[in-house]
Amino acid sequence: WCAWDTLFLPALLKHSAKVESFCPTTKSKIFLTLSPYGVENYEPANTVLSMVLPQPNPEGPKSAEEIWKVFCHYVFFFSSAQVVTEWFKGKNYGPVILSVEEGFQVGRMTFEEILKYT
Repeated sequence: WCAWDTLFLPALLKHSAKVESFCPTTKSKIFLTLSPYGVENYEPANTVLSMVLPQPNPEGPKSAEEIWKVFCHYVFFFSSAQVVTEWFKGKNYGPVILSVEEGFQVGRMTFEEILKYT
């Protein structure tokens, strides 16, 4: 699972969620509380979400493993925007850094059609 999943699954499941993660750079713990309608709280206050924009495969992903390799393995919560770049040095992709709230909104926009029927 990637960090972004925790931001859109509460809306899809219509349940609140408490998330405990860690920053891959500093190893510090990150805590989030989400409702189906938004982000309620997170600590530390500077927490951000990394996203990547991999090159699309014209044939689509061949497996869930391919999605994990090109997307999920790069999508994390970080304790601050400053430490994201350090973790991405030497990786295949550069990060797009989003606030936790922006990550939630991207999830809502991505799954908008599905949310209409839940």
